[in-house]
Amino acid sequence: MAFKRKKFSGFKSNGDKNIMLDQVDLIEKASTRDKVSSKLEEGDKTSRGFDTKTKTGLNLFGQRRNVTKFYDPDTGKLAGKEVVVTKKDGTKKQYKDRFGKSYDAKTKMVNPGLTQSGGVGKIRMEKGYFGEAGKPKPNIKSFAPINRPERADDLKDPNVTKDETGKPSIPTYQRVFDSMKTNAEGKKVNPRNNSTYNSIDEFIKEAEAWWAGQAKLTDNIKLTKQNQPYGREYGSSNKKKSGFKMRYQKK
Repeated sequence: MAFKRKKFSGFKSNGDKNIMLDQVDLIEKASTRDKVSSKLEEGDKTSRGFDTKTKTGLNLFGQRRNVTKFYDPDTGKLAGKEVVVTKKDGTKKQYKDRFGKSYDAKTKMVNPGLTQSGGVGKIRMEKGYFGEAGKPKPNIKSFAPINRPERADDLKDPNVTKDETGKPSIPTYQRVFDSMKTNAEGKKVNPRNNSTYNSIDEFIKEAEAWWAGQAKLTDNIKLTKQNQPYGREYGSSNKKKSGFKMRYQKK
């Protein structure tokens, strides 16, 4: 939106003509600064598995504004975003999360809906909620998050089987459900916790809730989904071979 200065009278100068001119300059430059912002470009995957897209521009006050958007790697849907504003003096603008703690980034997640959050609009989260992009931690579980079979193997689950290279696997829900005994009421009985099910859907619902708890416990988003890729390398030999680069080495 632009105005001709000699005809613009939307601001009261209180006797200072420079005030009116400065305000007009600010408005005239707003549309120009919008054009400075680059388009979203593909970024690195975060340590929690989210895909990212980033862009950098200037806000209305000429401050540098870096935006990172996070996407679910399975669905491709937007999960949230993080905004960092750097002032002209080099310091970063401070924001507070929903618990009142201050951060130099504004992080928001997409609201799952009224039934889960009780409100509308994006939900303010702590900085780093989606993980850090391009800065993987040296720990193998953070750098390459493990999947369900690997977690089950760590927990010494008796249902885990391994192939000749040592790669673990776990049976399907259908296979486990079919192996359960049926009680006098015609319900399937889980031998691990004595839960009973009228259908496989009830069993899957309980199992998925357990995996969601494991994901939260280990801060590993891969455990919330089935059939995720492996996070570790497997092989019968740990020796380096010609043309083969070891990704992980024990200290």
